Amino acid sequence: MKGLRSIRVATACAVAAALVASALTSVSAQRDRRERTLFVGAVNDKGEPVEGLGPDAFVVKEDGVRREVLRVSPATEPMDIALLVDNSTAASDEITFLRSSLSKFVQLMATGNKVAVITLADRPTIKVEYTDDAVKLKDAVSSLFSTPQSGMTLLDAIFESVNGLRRRETPRAVVVPVVTDGVEFTTRYFRDIVNTLVKNRVALHMVTIGPFYHDEEHGTRERSF
Repeated sequence: MKGLRSIRVATACAVAAALVASALTSVSAQRDRRERTLFVGAVNDKGEPVEGLGPDAFVVKEDGVRREVLRVSPATEPMDIALLVDNSTAASDEITFLRSSLSKFVQLMATGNKVAVITLADRPTIKVEYTDDAVKLKDAVSSLFSTPQSGMTLLDAIFESVNGLRRRETPRAVVVPVVTDGVEFTTRYFRDIVNTLVKNRVALHMVTIGPFYHDEEHGTRERSF
């Protein structure tokens, strides 16, 4: 994420009823017209951010219908980032790597944003509430350890984090799980997770470690979403 610079795309979206009404009366069409903001990343083949792009560089479709892109600008709004970290037994071999990598991540992302650190072993546990205090965040991830004989609760953590972000009414909400392919303890279903992410307009960026083999056991199957 270090080299990824988000670009905000404002689009004009109209419901189907408004499209029909536009042929009859422009007043009705204007009343029903709505602007939506999309956050996208634009990088070259080296992963470097591409700047200077205009509306013509993007194509936005809704239900197969192309929408007009009105303007493009750098995304400067602060983000609320829920960092979900797998500290279950399966992460024991990776915990040193996670401490080092996540320390750099929170130091970078704390500038201008609010980050929360939530661990996943057995139950979602808030280690640090949303803050821009880079020292506090670094201390939290630097002291991570794996919990013996535990599984992770990824789906529960995503669901609960989204609900928490909704209450914060943040303009840019992001959930970043960093997980292994260990045992998943959950009674939730992937559709519930997808629906709550979409409904609340929360972005999900997964960092996964391991092959993640499919299994019909409930938690593993539902995590496969």
